Amino acid sequence: MNPADNNTETPQRQRWGVDVRISALLRAATRKEGYHRERREEWKQRREDAVARLRSEGIKFNISEEEFEKLVATYASNYRNQPGGITLDQTIVQEIQEAERKAKEHANHVDELLLWQGTLRLFESAGRTHLPVDHEACVYFRLRPDDVV
Repeated sequence: MNPADNNTETPQRQRWGVDVRISALLRAATRKEGYHRERREEWKQRREDAVARLRSEGIKFNISEEEFEKLVATYASNYRNQPGGITLDQTIVQEIQEAERKAKEHANHVDELLLWQGTLRLFESAGRTHLPVDHEACVYFRLRPDDVV
C-alpha cells in the first residue's frame, strides 16, 4: 500500500481512474459541444427577443411631443449618447444582460470543447487508442460504462 493512498486530505474519488477509448472521449466531447452550441443559440435568440421587446414596449419617453421631436432630430444619427427623459424597462434590460452572459458562458464551453477535440485527435493521430481518465473527466464528459477499455 502506498503511503500517499492514506492521505486523508484528498478524497478517494480524486485518485480513481480508468482507461477510456479516445474515440469515446471524442464522441462525448462532440456531444457536449453540440449541447453548448444549442444553448448558446437559444440565449442569443432570447437576447434578440428581449431587445425587440425593449424597442417595442420597454422604452418610455417622459417628455413632451415637441421635446421628443427635438430628441429624435438630435440623436437619430448617434444613439449612443444618453439623453435625459428616457426610461428603460429594467426587467427587460436585466433579461438582455442575463442572455448576453449565458450566451458567452456557452460560447466559452464550445471553445473549450473544441480544444479538447483537437487534443484528442492529436493523440489519435499519434497512434493512441485510449487514455487514462480521472473521476472528474468521467463526470465532465458523462462517460458510460461501455466507453471504458
